[in-house]
Amino acid sequence: LKFDNNDNFNMPNLNLEKFNIQNLDIQYQINEQLESHTKKFMENNEYEDIEEIEIPMIFHVVYNNGDNYQYEDYSFKLNQQLIQTYVVDQLNEDYNLENEDRFETPEVWQDLMADFKIKFVINKVIYINSHLELDGDDDSKLDTVKFDKNGGSDVINPELNLNVWIVNILPMSTGNYLMGYAYYASYFKQQPELDGYVLNLYALLLSMSGYGDRTSTHEIGHWMNLRHIWGDGGCDVDDGIVDTPNSDTSHIECGSENCTYPETSSCGSADMFMNFMSYGNEQYMFTKGQMLRARAVFAEGGPRHSMVTRKKSTDDDDNHNHNVIIWCGLVAAFICLILMIYFIFRSVYRCILKYRL
Repeated sequence: LKFDNNDNFNMPNLNLEKFNIQNLDIQYQINEQLESHTKKFMENNEYEDIEEIEIPMIFHVVYNNGDNYQYEDYSFKLNQQLIQTYVVDQLNEDYNLENEDRFETPEVWQDLMADFKIKFVINKVIYINSHLELDGDDDSKLDTVKFDKNGGSDVINPELNLNVWIVNILPMSTGNYLMGYAYYASYFKQQPELDGYVLNLYALLLSMSGYGDRTSTHEIGHWMNLRHIWGDGGCDVDDGIVDTPNSDTSHIECGSENCTYPETSSCGSADMFMNFMSYGNEQYMFTKGQMLRARAVFAEGGPRHSMVTRKKSTDDDDNHNHNVIIWCGLVAAFICLILMIYFIFRSVYRCILKYRL
């Protein structure tokens, strides 16, 4: 996502500015095998039957000033609690239909709003002492943050974790800011070393300043194979989801004052400009169709299935270990009982012998 300067926000010690979304960075790559798998999953599964899963996240905090971040004239560090509050908690609200602003969705679409039944959890936070900053004008070098040799941090077990890099991305010469980007699930098999999500430090600071930034929610939607609501094309280009209306615009111009339902429309129907996969300033919801498409990547045969089986395997191992402990305890108790009976019997027998003698 790229943002244009609009109006000012403030937080302690830092002067921040709000930006509007401009355009796409990572192009959608069609993978016929994945699309076929996704279509079958969406046809054969019901929204209500999907079970909850857990997605572990590894955060790579790549500092730009040695062991801290330098922004303007200020130096500061990020701790795990800030990441939990302003990234993970927001994701859990948005993906589990717990965000307070969801009721801003027009009533006609409220029955479509979806709980993805996904719990995001922090697996690990890694702090990288570095002086790395990314050039927003040079898309070809953005992924340098994903390699130790460049002063960044290598991806860690992407088949088991969602890797997130927090790094300072410098503003572009146009004055725009690249706030974050993610690789689609369709890229995973080809380039697992690039898999994950890059979050501009600036987007995080916006969230900390009180501006409801949804960069992480939008980009991780791409990571789950969700396309933009308008399909990145005209009315004849679809996002692969039935319950999102066709559209031919990104809604980059949309805010509460200039986009309203049903006046904001294209392709012969009202636009769902408040969807998290639009570029509107005010995003509130996903649909049930989007939920099924996203959950397909975690199903058997999907590129992110190992993330779910890892959790299941861990749970199975824990249950197995628990059962082993129980059985060992029962066996030990049984042996103790036998020994106790033996010693009681031997004592009684000796007493009888002594009495007879």
